Amino acid sequence: MIIKPRDRVLDRRIPKSFEHVTKYPGRALRMISQVPAIVEVNLKTPNQKKYQGFSDQLNEGACVGFGESIAMSILNRRLYDPWWLYREAQIIDPWPETPPEAGTDLASGFDVLRTRGHRRIYAGESKPPKIDEGIVAVNRWITSVDEGRAALANKIPAVDGIAWFDAFYEPIQRRVKVNGRYRTEYWLPEPDKWGHLAGYHCICRTAASDDRQAFGYTNSWGTSYPWPVYISYEGHNKLMQIQGESAVVTDR
Repeated sequence: MIIKPRDRVLDRRIPKSFEHVTKYPGRALRMISQVPAIVEVNLKTPNQKKYQGFSDQLNEGACVGFGESIAMSILNRRLYDPWWLYREAQIIDPWPETPPEAGTDLASGFDVLRTRGHRRIYAGESKPPKIDEGIVAVNRWITSVDEGRAALANKIPAVDGIAWFDAFYEPIQRRVKVNGRYRTEYWLPEPDKWGHLAGYHCICRTAASDDRQAFGYTNSWGTSYPWPVYISYEGHNKLMQIQGESAVVTDR
């Protein structure tokens, strides 16, 4: 059964505190603090077309496991088990009802990656977790458009916890002129056309384009949602102001 975007479960949990964002800021890193003059980058997973079909959380609130696993796959060029990461994050997160209730938060997922590593999928099997498949050093939290541009310019994807609005379920097609040539792309509308708040989601930010003045998101809804979907820098900045958070892994 194909699950339509509007039927997807949005279960990113809002942190009980955003202290982690101020305690471990991305701006403390040289590569984040030094912003390139021009950024044009679109990071891809290994075997992009096949990976998109694999990266489908179905009708489960496992977006944190998927968003963070997509980021680690881009960094390490390997396939990882998002369901395992999601379940382990639920066990250690601040909410005693998870599991069996759905959802978890970004910080708990990164805690698992830092303390236990990740489970690589190889030859169709999910291997035991290894610490060197996860975060060897630390993850940091970025808050501005320029910090996101700097991270992506250094080929580091960001994992974003964002508010999800009605208009986000069906991105619009737009003809955009990039590097002097027109192309058809998928975009989220500007904030005044977002509609009602539908919930909260975790999604991987994999592209930054100063030519477009936009970031690109890679979602975990399989082939039912296009890769990437662009959002203007202004729109992304607005999302960060609505219970938003964004993390990057700094040791790769």
